[in-house]
Amino acid sequence: MIAAGVAGCSAGTGSGSSDARTATPTAAATRPAAAAVTNPPFDLARMAEADRAIEEAIAKGDCPGAVLLVGRGDRTGGKVAYQRAYGNRAVKPDPESMTLDTLFDLASLSKPVGCATSVMKLIEQGKVRPQERVAAYLPEFGKNGKEQITVAHLLLHQGGLIPDNALADYKEGPAVAWQKICDLKPQAEPGTTFKYTDVGFIVLGKLVERVSGRPLNEFARDEVFGPAGMATASYVPPADWKPRTAPTEQRENRWMRGEVHDPRAYLLGGVAGHAGLFGTAQDLSRYCRMLLNGGTIDGRQVLKPETVAEMTKPHDLPDGKNRRTYGFDVDTSYSRPRGDRFERGTTFGHTGFTGTSLWIDPVNDCYVVLLTNSVHPDGKGKVLALRHKVGTVAAEALLGPKPATQPATAPVAQLDAPPLAASQANAAPQANTALVTPLFASTAAQPTAPVSTGLDVLVAQQFKTLHGKRVALVTNHSGLDRDGRRILDLLVANKDVKLVKVFSPEHGLYGVLDEKVSDTTDPKTGLKVYSLYGAVRKPTAEMMAGVDALVFDIQDAGARYYTYISTMGACMESCAANKVKMVVLDRPNPVTGTIV
Repeated sequence: MIAAGVAGCSAGTGSGSSDARTATPTAAATRPAAAAVTNPPFDLARMAEADRAIEEAIAKGDCPGAVLLVGRGDRTGGKVAYQRAYGNRAVKPDPESMTLDTLFDLASLSKPVGCATSVMKLIEQGKVRPQERVAAYLPEFGKNGKEQITVAHLLLHQGGLIPDNALADYKEGPAVAWQKICDLKPQAEPGTTFKYTDVGFIVLGKLVERVSGRPLNEFARDEVFGPAGMATASYVPPADWKPRTAPTEQRENRWMRGEVHDPRAYLLGGVAGHAGLFGTAQDLSRYCRMLLNGGTIDGRQVLKPETVAEMTKPHDLPDGKNRRTYGFDVDTSYSRPRGDRFERGTTFGHTGFTGTSLWIDPVNDCYVVLLTNSVHPDGKGKVLALRHKVGTVAAEALLGPKPATQPATAPVAQLDAPPLAASQANAAPQANTALVTPLFASTAAQPTAPVSTGLDVLVAQQFKTLHGKRVALVTNHSGLDRDGRRILDLLVANKDVKLVKVFSPEHGLYGVLDEKVSDTTDPKTGLKVYSLYGAVRKPTAEMMAGVDALVFDIQDAGARYYTYISTMGACMESCAANKVKMVVLDRPNPVTGTIV
């Protein structure tokens, strides 16, 4: 068995801020042991590098100013660890200093914060189902090849829709614009490709309006922003907020200030699923805290915990390389704000064209909000590199430096170790099970030590344990390494290992099927996937023919008994009967007193 050392954790300390530049440690809120998080004290000195990066960007003209807010969720104190305003919110027609309460055009942050969260609220209310066809709610949309597009497809940018249709389609008003969208033909079959699209979220905004009976701005205000205490999050903000709103560019010889920058959202009246939301760093801080706390903030429930879990669950995209949640980016070409310190695959966030971004780490209970109006004054600003730099530095201040990859502390047991004696075979079918020792010799609390799963150990060792072997693999959607890569793809790509069979447990390779599961084909690799929860429950002698080693990599469900455990036992029996070696890649049990 390849085991992972688990660093023990306890309730941690957060960092609070009483002004724009100081941070003072505070005691963390008391949480049950299972929800405890240990983070090092906030490294205020480390933020000097973020300050320099932002000031250099301002000096180069990449943005006129910025507001940075770094915070922790309620499990680690619920405090703002660092916040600061930089530069100017306006440079034309007259300079104005940036302030912490500056209101920004959030651009595409509207997609997750306003639109996707509203859709999730309707899902929670039982009025919308993710796998339902959009046409079930918007019948006029279901034509010209769009009949099978689902709500989930649009939330994941997999609907096959064009990124943006012609701006001219919007110039006759919202009614005509909607008809033009309904007349569109998809560019690809739904579910077959990832293409970031404003059109898909415009459709979702319309869905919220149709199903709820309220415009998107009113529904989001009543169901999300109000309960979350996001006091200034608003579509079409009031005119008296204009003086503290960061301007963008000129349109029709006037500075856009409190009017949405996105031209399609502007022609739709300032309210659309893809853009139109305005807010402050404090508004977004409360939104991040709400998600990190399972949908509740200051004792008010905005979303149920299961709704937050569904919204933030990463989904593999059709190319098998990228991942998104229902509304957020996880690991795509849009993931620059993650930087180099936040983990790939478990953290998520989004960006906005006007220069806005946020990134959330649910495991370590923290977040980073960076708001700029980089399109002011002439649309030539650029903050891609700045987002990456600030994301890296802020995460290091929150979590400490990125741990170096650590090799296993003891050698790998050989796959060709002799089987147990016959007298032991009946008592322990582990006769042919290989063992790789944990990365850490002790299970004593090591709050800053990295956690490596069995697969991570194999990756670090370049799969030497399996070199020259014909391998069968038992896995599902949980068989991912620390960078979110499937073990199936890693084995296929390794020239020293020959993957000859793939097996799946209950719920199938992607964890989405119920009842009995038939044999399938993995669409990315083309390999046949044999079901161990259909006609057979263990690999047969015929299936095991030509196999030297069977690798088992499935996350434990955290229950006393689940079919994943019985499937592993059945595989061990089959390996013993067919003289095939077995390698179990261990993963930490999710039901413990430790967050890993």
